[in-house]
Amino acid sequence: MPDLEKFFGSEDWNMDFVRAMLAEFIGSFFFVLIGILCTSFKPTDTEWQFASPVQVAFALGCITFSISHALGRISGAHLSPMVSLGLFLICGMSVLNVIGYIFAQFLGGLAAIGIISLSLNEEMYKENRTIRPMMGASYLEICIVEGLASFIWIVTVIVTTERRHEDAYGNGSFYIGLTVFGAYLIAMIGSGGGVNPVRSVAASILENEWENRLCYWVGPIAGAILAAIIYYCCSGTLKH
Repeated sequence: MPDLEKFFGSEDWNMDFVRAMLAEFIGSFFFVLIGILCTSFKPTDTEWQFASPVQVAFALGCITFSISHALGRISGAHLSPMVSLGLFLICGMSVLNVIGYIFAQFLGGLAAIGIISLSLNEEMYKENRTIRPMMGASYLEICIVEGLASFIWIVTVIVTTERRHEDAYGNGSFYIGLTVFGAYLIAMIGSGGGVNPVRSVAASILENEWENRLCYWVGPIAGAILAAIIYYCCSGTLKH
């Protein structure tokens, strides 16, 4: 019989959980803040019309590494609802935990767009759209790119935070940051670089741009499910 108390997390409501939610709020705030700001400024020494994919991917990889290293021991520094979903699917989180984490992540994203809208001229972030899929990309193509980028991010987080890894948030933070850099480098070119639904929703609200936005949910959710299946098939066990 499954332990329903552990599954639903009836005993998880404590100060550690509150601190973890606060850490996710702070981490998501800076992830979205940096993720949108770095697309608002295009390089002046190149002919690239918008912020280059390398520029954006590098910024997001660096901020992920920093947040993971600083806050990883408090909350795991998921930053993305899809990372939380992936861990939930392998029984690495309770229902209460995953709901609390996702709530804190979106709250952090909303706080970030509040700061951006007060700090930047509206034309800057509307002209240099945060998420700009390649010309002619179909719904399926966007979903596939988003799913694969999310998949590799989620798998890396799951593996590097396994209990058997003593330095999960030391070298593990570097691995996660490097993976996010690679994931966004591919996604920026193929799908416009959503990958994290918090960033996608924040950009949509800020720019009032909702075209193809369902793809930025379907793809990452599929990536989270695939990551959980691959983890289970390779390890043969679920977390407790």
